[in-house]
Amino acid sequence: MLKFSRLTGLLGFLLSINTVSVIAQPAYPTFEQEGIIFELQNCNNTSRTDTPLKCEFRVENTREGRRTFIIFADKSRIVDAEGNEIFGLTANLGNKGDGSKASSEIINGISIKGSITFKKAPVGTIQLVDLSCGATRENSSSISSFNVEIPFAKQ
Repeated sequence: MLKFSRLTGLLGFLLSINTVSVIAQPAYPTFEQEGIIFELQNCNNTSRTDTPLKCEFRVENTREGRRTFIIFADKSRIVDAEGNEIFGLTANLGNKGDGSKASSEIINGISIKGSITFKKAPVGTIQLVDLSCGATRENSSSISSFNVEIPFAKQ
């Protein structure tokens, strides 16, 4: 009984810690498009006034060989509960980025972390995350462009 009370006390303490507010739903769907698996991991408020919102994700190549994946921050957007459209500011992919776009070679079966920061924080909850992406076609250097649209239920 003593171990159980220590565990519940520790659990209560951990649940009371509030360091970052998550403003998008915690269970995100995974999407596959153009042979790229895209998984949104979170969208959090930041303490920075120039980039008050950051969305983090992982991407994975499902096709053979290496492919270049590109994410365009300035063409990506979120739509908040008030209907405001907020465009991205900077993109990161692996160790590359901090500009309006980021790109990286991704190998079949290996996921890479990425993020996009946004110019403003949303009013209320996020209703839609719409990310502008591109990837090289299999056995080609030509780029196929696509959007990953992640809808969120109204709260």
